[in-house]
Amino acid sequence: MNWKTDVSYSNHARTYTLYDDKDRVSKVLPPGVGINDVNLQFSYLYDGADNIINKKMPDAAAIVMKYNARDQMVLEQDGNLLAQNKWRCAQFDDYGRVVASGLYAGTVSDPVILGLAPTEKFTETVYGTSGIEVGKVKTQKSRILDGGNNWQQMTNTYDIYGRIQSAAGNNHLMVSDMNAEQISMVYDFADNVLLETRTTKKSSTSSYTIAEKHNYDHWGRNTLNTHKVGSGAEMNISQLNYNWKNELIEKNIGKAPTLSNYLQSLDYSYNAQGWMTALNSPSLGGTNITIASCPGMPNPGTASSTPDLNDLFYFELKYDALQSG
Repeated sequence: MNWKTDVSYSNHARTYTLYDDKDRVSKVLPPGVGINDVNLQFSYLYDGADNIINKKMPDAAAIVMKYNARDQMVLEQDGNLLAQNKWRCAQFDDYGRVVASGLYAGTVSDPVILGLAPTEKFTETVYGTSGIEVGKVKTQKSRILDGGNNWQQMTNTYDIYGRIQSAAGNNHLMVSDMNAEQISMVYDFADNVLLETRTTKKSSTSSYTIAEKHNYDHWGRNTLNTHKVGSGAEMNISQLNYNWKNELIEKNIGKAPTLSNYLQSLDYSYNAQGWMTALNSPSLGGTNITIASCPGMPNPGTASSTPDLNDLFYFELKYDALQSG
């Protein structure tokens, strides 16, 4: 039983958890719910391998799950799918990897046969079969739910170290162009991504290129992130500072190339155990008000040589101090 009460010890909330003869949770009774209030409680049924085969939640139809001989959950059916005589289906290969998912309509055996495939596929995953690509995701496909049979897909190319070097595929606007989306990656010797470039086509004559750069210090910690669209200016998204314990102590956010200062600075405080105790300081610039009293979206203002004064919020975490009220 989980028993909660208020400070006056006059209002109580008791949650009861019941177990079966194998010490598995069979029912959970929320506060105010009795053992006979079947539609207001959580209940669970298991098979001999301790897999959940039936889960009932308050005011909802039961969720039924079926497994194959390897105890992999292949089929799942809620109340909506029951009315359609369909199941959510995940297809596994011989290595236990999901290679397809979607809906299944048909005869269901118990246990489910190995390799059962959805009758209506929504996703597919193809794995590499040769060289450095063996066991790695080669192609991912997702069906475009537009009433047709169009798919979005992305195919990965790996370098000699097994890292994704580039990826190419289509998008929902250029379904037949398998180069409508192109991504390339540049790494350092520690496998950190230094540059990610993405080119997106929205038509045969219109495309956009987005370049994101990442800098790291000699400890492999991310220190700077920039973002550039097309031939536009390179914007500093964030700049990060750490202490000698590798704890993030400052994150400066938002700086255009024409400015020398950031819009905001987030400051992190920790205790001796390394637990974060505060974000920013109570001495914010402007007037402190509660979230509930905010009139609308807050505005940090313009870049400042003291960006701490542009902080929009602060909070504190108290682990061993009681909160009154």
